[in-house]
Amino acid sequence: MSTNNSIPPRKTPPAPLPFRILRKIFPTLEIITPSLARFIIVRLFFTPFSFKPRREELDMLATGERFEMNINGNNVIAHSWGKGPLAVLVHGWSGRGMQLRHFIPSLIKNGYQVISFDAPGHGASEGKQSTLIEFKDTIVEIERLKGEITLGVGHSLGGAALVYAAKEGLKLDRLVTISTPTIPEDIVSEFLKRLNGSSKMGSAIDDYVYKRTGNHFDYYSVSVNASQINGLPILAFHDHNDREANIQHAHHFKLQHNNLELVETRELGHNRILKDLNVIEKVSEFSKIPRPVI
Repeated sequence: MSTNNSIPPRKTPPAPLPFRILRKIFPTLEIITPSLARFIIVRLFFTPFSFKPRREELDMLATGERFEMNINGNNVIAHSWGKGPLAVLVHGWSGRGMQLRHFIPSLIKNGYQVISFDAPGHGASEGKQSTLIEFKDTIVEIERLKGEITLGVGHSLGGAALVYAAKEGLKLDRLVTISTPTIPEDIVSEFLKRLNGSSKMGSAIDDYVYKRTGNHFDYYSVSVNASQINGLPILAFHDHNDREANIQHAHHFKLQHNNLELVETRELGHNRILKDLNVIEKVSEFSKIPRPVI
């Protein structure tokens, strides 16, 4: 896909300094105090980084109608634009709702009411830690408050949250995923690589999830859930230069679902893809498909 029509990219902020320092000392920490290392792995895995919103994001928020939700004790901030069938935009890990702002104008033009939110622990919403479950619970609460969701658009973890929500009973007419990781073992190994942790530390995450939920980590993954929502029309975008979730995640997704169109892009990475005009146009066209007759 050509990037000639893309909005000029901006550099992604670096990881916070404490994380970069920890990365240098983590191998030693594993050897000296493995129990502390496992605690830190879990703590960091479920603690999103926080980044200041950009001026253009604040400008877009000012044009929307703000509403709030209580999600598992945290006050969650959301905004809506337009009137019509619901389209819900779901950001990724350490992200914020306005990262998907470029999709809003065309969806409004197509007759949608568009809702964006900052998940618990993200952006302007309350919370220090978060999980895919909190993302899913927020989506379900929007459905309860605003009615049936016609279109879901999810970036990265947001796509996985929509897939999980659909498997759990959320009714969608169609779904767009962008840069969504699907293979659970790769998600964990990539995180460990960023922290400079060894593979044996990966069990700490699964142990924590199982203790908290009664399910293993992969229970919540696209890898497990995609085949359980077969029939739902999915338009998936993934870039060959994605450093957060490589293209194999998308190929795996396509193998697991029987009604998925995969659009592979190049030179857009994990986040710049959200600004690409070709991607935005394809999502717009996908949103126009007549609703299925039930």
